[in-house]
Amino acid sequence: MKIINLLLCFVFVCCVCSQSAGINEVIPRLSNYQAENGGFVGTDGTTSLHATSNALFLSTIFGQSNLVKMDQAKSYINSLSNADYGFGNSKHQATELSSIKYAIFSLKNLGDGPNNSDKLASLIQKLQDNNDLKSTALAIQSLDLIGSLDTHGPNKDQLLQILESQVKTEDDVSYFSDSTTENYYAIVVGAYAGFDFGDGQAFADFFLQRQDETGGFVSSLYEEKTSEITANAVEALVILESVTDGESFVEQVNLRALFRYTQNLPASLANAANSYKALAQTSVFEYVFSTTARYETSQFTDSFNPSHLIQGSTFRPLLEVRTTAGLFHSGLDVEIVITNSDGEKTVHELTYTSDRRLYETTQTFAAEKLGQLKVDFNIKWKVAEIKEELLLSLSEEKSIGYKLFIGANAQLGGEEIPVGGEIAFGTEFAFDLKIATVENPEILSGDFSVKFVVKDSAGVSIHSEELDCSTNNDKISFSHVLENVNLPAGFVSFEFSVGKAGFYHSVDSVHYIIKLQMVASEITFNSEDNEYSIGDKILVSMVPASFVDNNIEHFTGGDYKRKFQLVVHANENQVLYNIRGAPKNSGDEVSYEFEIPVHANFASIGNNRISFVYVTEAGHTVLLDNYDSDADDLYDSALSYSVKANLIVTNEENSISSGSLDYGNNVKFSFKVKDILSGEYISPGPEGTTAYLSLNQEIEGTSFVSASHPAEIVYDKFVIDWIVSPNAVKGAGVIELIARSANGSPLSLIREDTNEQWSVDVVIGGKIDISGPTTYSGQITDEESIFFVDFELSCQGVKLDGANIVAIVKKADEADMTLSAPVAHGPTHGAYSVSWTLNKPEAGDYVVELYRQVDLLGEKETSDVFHSLTINYQPSVEKSLPIRTEFFVIVVLVGAFGFLSYKKIEIEGTRKKFNKKNR
Repeated sequence: MKIINLLLCFVFVCCVCSQSAGINEVIPRLSNYQAENGGFVGTDGTTSLHATSNALFLSTIFGQSNLVKMDQAKSYINSLSNADYGFGNSKHQATELSSIKYAIFSLKNLGDGPNNSDKLASLIQKLQDNNDLKSTALAIQSLDLIGSLDTHGPNKDQLLQILESQVKTEDDVSYFSDSTTENYYAIVVGAYAGFDFGDGQAFADFFLQRQDETGGFVSSLYEEKTSEITANAVEALVILESVTDGESFVEQVNLRALFRYTQNLPASLANAANSYKALAQTSVFEYVFSTTARYETSQFTDSFNPSHLIQGSTFRPLLEVRTTAGLFHSGLDVEIVITNSDGEKTVHELTYTSDRRLYETTQTFAAEKLGQLKVDFNIKWKVAEIKEELLLSLSEEKSIGYKLFIGANAQLGGEEIPVGGEIAFGTEFAFDLKIATVENPEILSGDFSVKFVVKDSAGVSIHSEELDCSTNNDKISFSHVLENVNLPAGFVSFEFSVGKAGFYHSVDSVHYIIKLQMVASEITFNSEDNEYSIGDKILVSMVPASFVDNNIEHFTGGDYKRKFQLVVHANENQVLYNIRGAPKNSGDEVSYEFEIPVHANFASIGNNRISFVYVTEAGHTVLLDNYDSDADDLYDSALSYSVKANLIVTNEENSISSGSLDYGNNVKFSFKVKDILSGEYISPGPEGTTAYLSLNQEIEGTSFVSASHPAEIVYDKFVIDWIVSPNAVKGAGVIELIARSANGSPLSLIREDTNEQWSVDVVIGGKIDISGPTTYSGQITDEESIFFVDFELSCQGVKLDGANIVAIVKKADEADMTLSAPVAHGPTHGAYSVSWTLNKPEAGDYVVELYRQVDLLGEKETSDVFHSLTINYQPSVEKSLPIRTEFFVIVVLVGAFGFLSYKKIEIEGTRKKFNKKNR
């Protein structure tokens, strides 16, 4: 039974976690985490108040109450209430201040609060200890939530004395504790007690310096970061902002890196909740949401989201709000403010309709006066964990004007081209324009003019004319012939605007497309050999042109509106930079100059290719071919440049020495990398361009890398923190420090003292011990039987994770292998399990031999078995199974999960090798 329970727990955690690779997949699957008792299941496979609090926070902040059984959740929370009116984290657990806080948060997010608030406040007061900053902070937060902080809060004078005795200042950084989380608790207490933080910057710098390059916040130097530590650090900065007159401390965070860090965290309730507790208090939170305004109108036919409103029609504004994973947010308070051209305002509330998944109103508004109409959507909602209301906004301007009917005719060589079709130079166009309102089907004259503009795909006007309609009695028509060939590729637009000079309230257009080859000509670098060093400026210029009938036609004019970009490629799949060109006049031509940054990081070093693209006004891109103006022909190969560097390892601390390393040993040291050509210290770049520890070994004379571990940046140093892998080959090896450039090629790192490649000779070894092997076998159907083994691995008392192991199974009295199976990681540190089924197996002993996958490589006749065990199988006498059939399904899931967790194992090769060895 112990095995079955362990397996069930393992399968639950694996199935929940394997459903996604990031936190955003947690929210649409919230219902999967809710158990029958109403509570929510955490990563340990059990329901808890903490997990339930995280789930209810997520359902509230993302408006997904439909995914939660609210009544059951409330019943579960109340079931955890103890006789002292407090709460335990799970059933039958003693009251804790943290659990009380989770309970209050949960009930608040359910639109309720705890029963017996006065007695709960007295209990919180009793549990709080002034000498314990954590308990004091939890008490303050809990009492504040139930409105009892003024009556039951701790003594402020005593707290001030404690804080003043603990505060330290070093290098202009002030803190109470070296632990990020403990310091956060101190900030909570200090804000309540009225501690003098000055302008707050010195205290904020403590937290700001704890953000590493990945975007997360670390607990202390070299310690692992977690989503909870990150959330605490951001909240501490928010609190400091609220009690000081300093600038925005949160905006000093690397918000882009913070967002990237949170989005790459593994899927779990805790990671998702902590991530959005942090992000919700920053300016990047709005990027999690998509707000779209729509307008239902009573125009000529029912219209949805028109480009402008027709005079005389009525309209209803609607709002759609989507959040992570495309979910519709249903828990918002939405106010709409409509301002007409005279400044008159109309305010109305929008309510959510679940069938349309929109915020709307039954009220209709009249589009009466020609001119601009401003529509503001003010959005707010509240979650218990965040003190301030969460706010979003959307502002739009709609014009009230005429309905335009455009009749278009395009002819080329006697052939008619439909609207949206492909045109060429020489195409002749003729347009008829009809103007109408709801009440007047055709307007020929009035106090307005019609402006006709032909634009290229950059929005550059290539023809313009205007018709004064104040006394017009004729049909409104225009014509144009496309004569010039120096146009960029893309859409050619024919735009009609109605109104007065300076303000055109009615605009509509038709589009055609022109396809032609575009080139970058007269390309120059500011270095003759295209070679640079770190710190140099790489200047590239080119003149864009169309390439028609093997002739170059440079673009002219354009008021610099045409956008060209230089793209720096590390390889075919990776783009390093997109650099917008700066236009410059060169006589009648317009050239574009690009400055490529050469940052002091690994991504800048090595060879990188360049290309040029044209960006249309609509955001579409057109690749330019590179044209050799000296040879009057296209270049045969890609253009590139190189950045040279000579990289040395310096400022080493706790560096590794030659010698023996056992499996599970921790190799940890720090260093800097300096380029001696430029004198600059080098930092990591994007996409894995950093320093690595590389363990190089040999099998039968063939060299390979058996382990590669990236360095992390802590403050200004690279830190290697590597556990010797149980998959490393036993025997001699060489540990090297290398770096990787953006194109994936290795960069040598040189020892400062010897001017040779940084390397250390090591011998990998140590005995891998197996403990607690538990076996099970039994029938699950009349024909199928199941076998199961679980165990733990360690070396010198250190548990080993991540071992790639193959189990070879055979009948004890037979030489040939029955089967081989991959061994899966278990749910706990150092744990492993393997299972398989056999069809009508014979009774008797089955031998299970465990091999490291690395020991099966090569062509050697024998491989080392690091453990062998025997399972005695006896068919069940009774038809009933010793376990339920569902257990078989679970075991199959475990096997599948294990298979996906490891590299593909060549089963046939293993079988042949095993049989060859045992003949």
